[in-house]
Amino acid sequence: MTFTSCLFEWNSASYLGGGLFLTADGVTLTDCTFRGNSAWHGGGLKNYGSSGGLTLVNCIFSDNSVGASGGGLSTDSALSSLTNCTFCGNSAADDGGAVCNVSRGWDEVNTTLLSCVFAGNTAARGNAVACVLYDQDDESFAAGSVSVVNSILWDGGEEIANPIGLDMAIAYSNVRGGPGGVHDPCMVVVWGDGNIDTDPLFADPGYLDPNGTPDDGNDDFWVAGNYHLKSQAGRYDPATQSWVIDDVTSPCIDAGDPMSPIGLEPFPNGGRVNMGAYGGTPQASKSYFGGPPCETVVAGDINGDCRVDFLDFQIVGLHWLETSQ
Repeated sequence: MTFTSCLFEWNSASYLGGGLFLTADGVTLTDCTFRGNSAWHGGGLKNYGSSGGLTLVNCIFSDNSVGASGGGLSTDSALSSLTNCTFCGNSAADDGGAVCNVSRGWDEVNTTLLSCVFAGNTAARGNAVACVLYDQDDESFAAGSVSVVNSILWDGGEEIANPIGLDMAIAYSNVRGGPGGVHDPCMVVVWGDGNIDTDPLFADPGYLDPNGTPDDGNDDFWVAGNYHLKSQAGRYDPATQSWVIDDVTSPCIDAGDPMSPIGLEPFPNGGRVNMGAYGGTPQASKSYFGGPPCETVVAGDINGDCRVDFLDFQIVGLHWLETSQ
């Protein structure tokens, strides 16, 4: 089953999946948006018990909410793969403001988050990502893993909650609070290579507008942002469909896993993928080397810094005989 360029907006459910409730195996959603939906679990999307896997590519979850867990997405699939997705302004009363992984015991929950952005999400435990048990009274049921790579988790701190001890690994990602961004530092989270903790310099971060009544949260609403990364060499502006020059450059540019493919990132791209939802895409922010982009592309200049040197040779060496298959 495939969904492409679908909009799920301002829907509600009393229990599961405000925007969409899935039980089918092998579902793929591409370029879909979930906005303003609500439920008890899985405000935007609830993926329930599918063994065939859930695949999300370039999807946006914005301003969804739940009374329990998984403000944007709640999944207990054997395999969930999220690539180039954006979660912003989602909220959960309990676990996982953006994403909640539910271990059901009889079928492992395994989730991969690759090149995603989490910003402005809130929850009691795990503003960005949380792991919970289907049966909270039996910890022996916890089984599965979560992998976070080339992503940005910038939700105010306490980004991760993994009290049930799923195998969780974070690498080449920008996590607010660093290792302290874990809800409970005693939880099982492997802090891998390449992680940073610094302002990602989004083009225009979204924010929660109190609607003139700061003491009443019932009428608050989320103002959408722009999560492209600022760059002195050029950043894509979707509003004007043009490239603009910023006065600062994001530390998330050229900070992803050096072994990840740079995909369709425009030149100059530093020969290394960006962190965030636009890493590896034609809308990836350009690399800045202290001056204007090269007027002439020199053969052998892999990273786009206007010269051919050992840095280019290093990039070639890292990917020697590598194929796209």
